Amino acid sequence: MTTVEAPNVRVISFEGGGDDMDAPIKAINTDAAFRDKHGLCSINSINWGRVAVQTVHWFFSYFRACEASGRGVGTRMHFVVPTGAMGNVAAGFIAREMGLPANLTCGVNANDIVHRCVARGQFHRAGMHRTISQAINIQVPYNMERVLYYLGGRDPTLTRGWMHIMDTTGKLTLRGPHLRALRAALNAESVTDGETAAVMRGCYEGHGYLCDPHTAVAISAGEKLGLLDGAPQAGGYPVVVLATAHAAKFEGAVRRSLGDGFWEGEFLRVHMPESARELEQKPEVGGAPAGKLFRVGEDWVAQLRTVVETGFGVGQSRL
Repeated sequence: MTTVEAPNVRVISFEGGGDDMDAPIKAINTDAAFRDKHGLCSINSINWGRVAVQTVHWFFSYFRACEASGRGVGTRMHFVVPTGAMGNVAAGFIAREMGLPANLTCGVNANDIVHRCVARGQFHRAGMHRTISQAINIQVPYNMERVLYYLGGRDPTLTRGWMHIMDTTGKLTLRGPHLRALRAALNAESVTDGETAAVMRGCYEGHGYLCDPHTAVAISAGEKLGLLDGAPQAGGYPVVVLATAHAAKFEGAVRRSLGDGFWEGEFLRVHMPESARELEQKPEVGGAPAGKLFRVGEDWVAQLRTVVETGFGVGQSRL
């Protein structure tokens, strides 16, 4: 990110995980006056537009899987999704509301709030665990609010009450019909780093496919639930695993799963995209001013407002 030469790009470092930065981003985007004054837009799945676009991916994947499997349109399929903030899952949930015949399974790492919620009804915040599938190190997936809205009968008052409990206590417990509705809508499985690395290694050695650690989490979740390789638990339905990124972005995970020699030899020689090679040669020019870091204990909302208002010297612009 810090090699981007565009004058209107700034990169800010912060101490913590994805949950920690999601909160101030949500805070300034839900301040309507501030948002409208500065023309703010988030490109992650806090933005409904991101989720809406992803629903198209689900239908596209479904139709391609129908073609590949020789099944007719209307065939039910399992989808297994690497899950962090649940944006892609929310898109799949909405696609199913639109008629997509899909069963949804969330693959999560040690940050397993979705698994705990499905298994025990405990949407309870916990501390963030560092894993090799870094992009899904999320303990409070904000798109659960969208899923709960549908599970609660599209009742905004009920949803608002649930999220107030979560925001103020860090613990929302689902019981009775709402927990049953969640279990009917989603399945989930948690995966360790060891299991993730084993899948990355097995996929490459067995199939010649080099997957990234997040895709490996989904594959492992599908395996643990008995959905893959024609297992009876799949009910004869085709299974689609959503792949998310190129392995080149995750050197540590590749080294752990396939060894230092593989990364330094075959990976760099054969598998590294040319665009990624070019990044290695570029200077870091797009960072924030020297020493700029959002530190634990500081008021990140206030700091982020200052960043927006001053732009670190970047001129004001509106789309």
